[in-house]
Amino acid sequence: MALLILTSNESVGVSSGTYTVVGTRDGKETVTVAPGAKVTLDASFNAGGDSISVSGNAGSYKAVADGTQVILTDALGGTVTIPVGTTKSTVVFADASRDLLISGGALKLGNDTVGATSTTVTAVRFVKVRVF
Repeated sequence: MALLILTSNESVGVSSGTYTVVGTRDGKETVTVAPGAKVTLDASFNAGGDSISVSGNAGSYKAVADGTQVILTDALGGTVTIPVGTTKSTVVFADASRDLLISGGALKLGNDTVGATSTTVTAVRFVKVRVF
């Protein structure tokens, strides 16, 4: 396992392996995770303001809550464990960005409520628009 320590406004990308990423309470860090990697973000990420980018569309991930953390799992078995607070962070999928925060006592990933049972993240819905 590798330990990565970020400073405020710093970005890091991981392509494979197992990592623990330490951020700052200031937020504004960006972590990019490739499919199959196993990444745990430390408690500083629950301060919000960070961006977590993952490869793949939203609907290709499963999400489950573990206390006040959300664990995203990709099709290759990679995981991203994200501590969640009341100030939003952003999870960036290939097809959408979703706010991640505790709202009304619930862990929310966009409009999805993340609970103790693993569920597929809601896919982006495309609406056809006719132009006349």
